[in-house]
Amino acid sequence: MNNFYDPFGFTKQTMSLLRGLGAPELIAKCKKRNISTDVLHKLTVQELIMLGVNPKKAEELQSTLNIKRKRSDIVITKVEDRVKHFLEVIKHGEQQFCLIQAFIAYCRLRLVKEQINIFVDPNHCLTASKILPIAVAATLTELEDAKKNLSEVEELILELKMKPKRNSIHQVCIAISALGLVTLVLFTRYMI
Repeated sequence: MNNFYDPFGFTKQTMSLLRGLGAPELIAKCKKRNISTDVLHKLTVQELIMLGVNPKKAEELQSTLNIKRKRSDIVITKVEDRVKHFLEVIKHGEQQFCLIQAFIAYCRLRLVKEQINIFVDPNHCLTASKILPIAVAATLTELEDAKKNLSEVEELILELKMKPKRNSIHQVCIAISALGLVTLVLFTRYMI
């Protein structure tokens, strides 16, 4: 970099701007004359033609770069118009907040009505959804055990019927005691 580099003169930004505007033919002459980005918008159509652009392209560049005219297109509104605009913005914002509030109320209602997964034991972080499969499996196991015990009692009763009648009172007592034993086992398992 030389000692006479001017950061306010022609820079890479000026070169990029001229390429972006579709006037790469101006790059060499702007660099030679050290025309900066800040000065480009002040150039007239005649000056652009002197730099080597055809008249039509010069008019397009000048209208594109003319900042003063673009700023003059801004319409300054009256205070009443701005107040009306602000009131409309507030009205639309209020409507949106009402919709959000209704949605939150709906979500709260759904959460209150549908407390499906409640905590059974908060100390162990056990919820109903975790305990339900365990309880179903335990109940099915108990039912299988009861079914097995009943089939054993049925076999015992059938064996007693098949044997010759020695002592019918003795057989009835055995059947009643076996039935009582099965009932006791079932009650003790289901009550605990």
